[in-house]
Amino acid sequence: MAASGDDMRRIDIDGPEGARDGFDRLVHNGELFTGEAVTVEGGKVLALTTYQDGREHGPWWEIYPDGTKRHEGTFDHGNTAGEWRTWFPDGRLQSYQVFDRWGDLRKTQQWDEHGGVIEDKIYDGTHCGEW
Repeated sequence: MAASGDDMRRIDIDGPEGARDGFDRLVHNGELFTGEAVTVEGGKVLALTTYQDGREHGPWWEIYPDGTKRHEGTFDHGNTAGEWRTWFPDGRLQSYQVFDRWGDLRKTQQWDEHGGVIEDKIYDGTHCGEW
């Protein structure tokens, strides 16, 4: 069961206590990690990934050093899920993707630095068209 609220554990992902096991799960002090793993630079949290039993599960985000959003999305038991977004440093949307419940990419949109559309596709997925 995932921790929540004030009970949420938080570690520095680059700290000495964290490591990946042979199944690419996050282990902290010898146990599969549940909580938030952050990347800290200059005392500021620049990225956060939520874990449950060593797998990415829940919100994930990253910001530029000035605090502007860079990336955000959600994991579901190690799979990308739902809507994912990436922004240019000036705050404009760079890409938008939608993943189905199996982690398959179903929709992608991408823009260049001038706002021109680079890509706009919908994919069938591998699970009989279900989302």
